[in-house]
Amino acid sequence: MRMNEMTREQFVECLSAYGADFGRWPEDRRDAGRKMLDHADDLLLAIYRKESAFDDFLAPSRVDPTVSIDLETRLLASAPFPSSQTSKRAGLLGWIQHLRAPRWVSAGLVGACLMGGAGTGFGVAVAENRAQEAETMMAFAVLPTTSMFEEWTLEAETAP
Repeated sequence: MRMNEMTREQFVECLSAYGADFGRWPEDRRDAGRKMLDHADDLLLAIYRKESAFDDFLAPSRVDPTVSIDLETRLLASAPFPSSQTSKRAGLLGWIQHLRAPRWVSAGLVGACLMGGAGTGFGVAVAENRAQEAETMMAFAVLPTTSMFEEWTLEAETAP
């Protein structure tokens, strides 16, 4: 094979790497790519057309629209002000609307609610003298593992 020839695999590889525009291909492969395309069969032409369509999809618009200063001024004038420049609502509702808590605070509140629910369930079970069930419940709430779940289900199946 001569230096300026290329195989189908090399052609498809260059198409995938550089696109359908031969101007983006390495200089030593451009002529071989053009020759390969001139003598390509239907399958290779279809691959080239798909890559060309993909390049067209990714390419930015050739003509950038110009925006008039008048249009820009009208758009900026109709845009709402940032919340820091708007008038603040009075009262509790206004205070709540502007309250922004970090995510860790929200996660902490959810965790506290879950622990409160587990604690309440544990307390009710102890109060009803079901300490064994309460300990099992707390074990599942704190350390959920597959083996513990399997042991519990086997105990439940073998119980009379």
